[in-house]
Amino acid sequence: MFRVAVKGLLGHKLRFFLTTLAVVLGVTFISGAFVLTDSMEGAFDDLLGTVYETADVYVRAGASFDISAAEFEAGGRPTLDERLGDDLVAIAGVADVVPGVEGPATFIDPTGEPVVSHAPSFGFNWSDTANPLTLREGREPRSAGEVTMDVSTFEAHDFELGSEVDVAAPQGITSFTLVGVTGFGDSDNLLGATIATFTIEDAQDLFDKAGQIDEFALIGDGSRDPAALRETVAAAVRDLGVDAEVTTATDRAADESAEIGEALGFLTTVLLAFAGIALFVGSFLIANTFSIIVAQRSREFALLRAVGASSRQVRTAVLFEALLVGVVASTIGLLLGIGFARLLPVLLEAAGMSLPAGGTVLAARTIVASYLVGVVVTVAASILPARRASRVAPVEAMRGAATAPSASLTRRTITGAVLAVGGGALLVVGLTGQVPQPLAVVGLGAALAFIGVSLLAPLLADPLARVLGAGPARLSVPGRIARGNARRDPRRTASTASALMIGLALVSAVSILTASVQGAVADTLNDQLRADFIVQQGGGAMPPQPMPTSVGEDLATDPAIGAVTPLRMAQASDGEDVLTLVAVDVAVVEDLIALGDTSGDLTALGARQIALLEDVATSRDLGVGDELTLTFRDGTEVAYEVAVLYATSDLVGTGYLLSLEGLAEGTTRGVDLALLASADGDLASARAAIDDAVAVAPGARVEDQAEFREAQEASIDTVLNLMLGLLLLAIIIALLGITNTLALAVIERTREIGLLRAVGMERRQTRRMVLWESVIVAGFGAVLGIAVGTFLGWAVVQALADEGVQRLVLPGGQLIAYAVVAVIAGVIAAVFPAWRASRLDVLKAVTVE
Repeated sequence: MFRVAVKGLLGHKLRFFLTTLAVVLGVTFISGAFVLTDSMEGAFDDLLGTVYETADVYVRAGASFDISAAEFEAGGRPTLDERLGDDLVAIAGVADVVPGVEGPATFIDPTGEPVVSHAPSFGFNWSDTANPLTLREGREPRSAGEVTMDVSTFEAHDFELGSEVDVAAPQGITSFTLVGVTGFGDSDNLLGATIATFTIEDAQDLFDKAGQIDEFALIGDGSRDPAALRETVAAAVRDLGVDAEVTTATDRAADESAEIGEALGFLTTVLLAFAGIALFVGSFLIANTFSIIVAQRSREFALLRAVGASSRQVRTAVLFEALLVGVVASTIGLLLGIGFARLLPVLLEAAGMSLPAGGTVLAARTIVASYLVGVVVTVAASILPARRASRVAPVEAMRGAATAPSASLTRRTITGAVLAVGGGALLVVGLTGQVPQPLAVVGLGAALAFIGVSLLAPLLADPLARVLGAGPARLSVPGRIARGNARRDPRRTASTASALMIGLALVSAVSILTASVQGAVADTLNDQLRADFIVQQGGGAMPPQPMPTSVGEDLATDPAIGAVTPLRMAQASDGEDVLTLVAVDVAVVEDLIALGDTSGDLTALGARQIALLEDVATSRDLGVGDELTLTFRDGTEVAYEVAVLYATSDLVGTGYLLSLEGLAEGTTRGVDLALLASADGDLASARAAIDDAVAVAPGARVEDQAEFREAQEASIDTVLNLMLGLLLLAIIIALLGITNTLALAVIERTREIGLLRAVGMERRQTRRMVLWESVIVAGFGAVLGIAVGTFLGWAVVQALADEGVQRLVLPGGQLIAYAVVAVIAGVIAAVFPAWRASRLDVLKAVTVE
C-alpha cells in the first residue's frame, strides 16, 4: 500500500504541489521565526559576552523596584556618587575602576535636521577599557568638546572628521568636534541606534549628572575569580552604606541577554501567530483536496478492495499519502525558513539597522516543531477523507459511481452549531480578559467558531450560489452551467470557500477594529482635547528622547501663549506594582485637557497630594482623604493624600496625576515627553513662539489639533497595513484552495466537459464556465467572511468598551473593496483550471469512464 501511495502522489504532481504549498508557507513562518530569533539571541549573547568580558564586576545604583527596558523614557536609573570610585579601587583584588555615564544624545546632521529613527540615540563617556566600541577612523575623545560617532550615522549623513557637530541632549544643544568613528563590535551600529561618546566630564554635563556615575566597571588584579571578587565588593559597598547592585560580568551579560530575548520573543509570537493562521487555513485546503481525490479515486480503491485490500489498508494508503505531503512540505518549509531568517538581517542592514554578526542557529526545537506541526496538520486534515475512502463499497464503485455517497447534513449541522456557539462563547470570555491566558482562549474560541461556521456553510451554499449566480446565468449558457455546478455539491462549494472565508473574516475584523479605534480616538480628541497645540519629542526615536524642561518654562512666560503644561512622566512603586505617574501644571491643565467630572479642586492640588482616576480609586478602595505611599527609584518614600478624583485618563495616559511640585517631592528625574499649549489670541503667533522654543529639542513635533488627529490615525493605519500584509498569506492559501479545487473538478468532469464540447460548446465558453464558477465560489466566501468578520469585530469592540472604544464603526468602503478584490482574485485563481478545461481533447474526454 505504501507503493500505491507513492505512485498516487507521483502520478498527480500538480495536485501534490498545490497541496504541499499551503503547508510550506505555514512551516516557513514557524521555522523562520525560531531560526531568526535564535540566531539573533546567539549573536547578542556573543556580543554581550565580548562587551562585558573587559571587566570582572559591575556596580550600579540599586533601585527600589525593577527598572523597565525604556529607562530613558522615565528618567533612567538612580546614579552613584563619583567619589565612590576612590573607595572601590581600594578594595582588595581590584586593579582598576572605570566609571560610566550614559544618556540620550541626538546628532544634528549638516542640513540642521536631527538624526533620528526607530532606534534609540545613545550617548556614553569613552573609556579605553570596558568599552564595547572599536575605533574605525580617527581617535577617541581626549578633551572637552570632542565626540565620536558610529559608522552608520557618519556615512549616511556625510559627516567629516574634524568638523563641528551639534548634539542635542536633555540640557539642550551643544557643539562638538568630531574626532573619531566607531563600530559596535563588528557591526556598524546596534539595530539602527546612533552612538555618541564624549569625555566623562562632557557626558556628565550633557546628561545633568554632575558628580554622578551610572555604573562602575571593576577590573580585577587576578588574585581571585569574578564570583569571589563580587562578594568582596558587595560586602565593601554595604559597609560603606551605599545601596548598589553588584554583579559579575557573566551575570550582567546574562541579564542583558534575557532582556533582549524577551524583546525578541514578541517577534517570535507574532510570526508564530500568523504561521498558525496559515496552517489553519491550509488545513481546509488539504482536507478539501483529499476529499475530492478520494471521491475521484473511488473506483481505484474498489479495485484494491476487490483484489484483497482491507478497509484498513486503503485508509492507511490515504494517510500515508498525507504523511508524505507533510514530510516533504515541512522539509521545504524548514529550508525556506532558514533562508528567510538569513535574508532578514540583509534587509535590515539595507534599512540602516545593523545586527551583531553571528552564524545561523538551527536548534533541535526548530526542526522538531517544523516537522511536528507540518505533519500533524496534514495528517489530521486527511483523517476524514481517509475514512471515506475505506468505506467505499467495492461493488458500487466498480459499477462506475463517480463519487462517494453523501451523508445527511443533519449531524454536520448539529456539530457545526455546537462548535460555532461554543467557540463564540470562548471568544467572548477570552476577550473579557477574566481568565488565565486570555489570548490562548481567544485563539481557541476563534478556531472553533471558524470550524463551526465552515460546517454550517453548506446550508447557505445553495441559496447563496443561486443568488450570486443569477447574473452570470442571465448573461450566458456557461454562466447557467457554472451556477448549477456550484449548487450541485454544497459541501464542496462550502469547503472551497471556507478557507477564503477565514482569511476575509480576519481581514474584515481587523479593519473594523481599526476603524472603531480611530473613531474612538477622534471622539476622545473632540471631547477632551482643548489645547491648540501638542508638542511631542522623539521624531520617531524609540524610546522617545525627553524634552528639555526649558521648553515649557520658556513658553510659560511667552505673551503669545495662553496656557502651557508639560506632561512629565516618572515611575514609582506602591509596594506591589510599578506605577506610571504624570505631573502637570494643575493651575492650567483643565484649560488644555478635559478630565471629566472631578471630586475636589484640581487647581489646588498640593505638593503632598495626588489625583486618582475614579476607576483606579475604586479598584484600590481609596477615596478623597485617604493616603497612598509611593516609593521612587532612589528609595525616596512620599505619602500622598488623595485629594482629587477625575473621570477620564485618555489623554494624560495614567490614573495617577501629580502637580509638578508633587513630583519633585519624590524625584527630580521626571522627563517631559509632551507639552500642551493654547494660544493667547493669534494661532500663527503662538505657533511661531512654540517653534522657536523647541529649537533646543531637535526632532520635536509641533502639531495643531488637526495634524495631531491625522498623526494618530496614520499610526493606527500603519498597524493595520502590517496586519493586512501578514494576513495576505491566509488569502493566498485560500486562493490556492480555489485553484486546486477547480483543477480537480475539471479532472472529475472530464467526460461532462467533453460532452458539452461535443454538442457545440466552444473553448472560450468552457473557460467562461470555469471562471464563472470561481466567481460564485469566491463571492460566497467573501459574503460569509465579511459577515463572520463583522461579528468578530463587534465582539472585540464590545470587549474594549472599558478601554475607550465605545462604538462600532463599519468601514463600508473597505469591506466592499475586500469583496471585489476577493472576486477578482477568484477569477485569477481560475485562469489555469479554465485554460486546462478548454484544452481537453474532445474525443478522449467523452470516452473517459
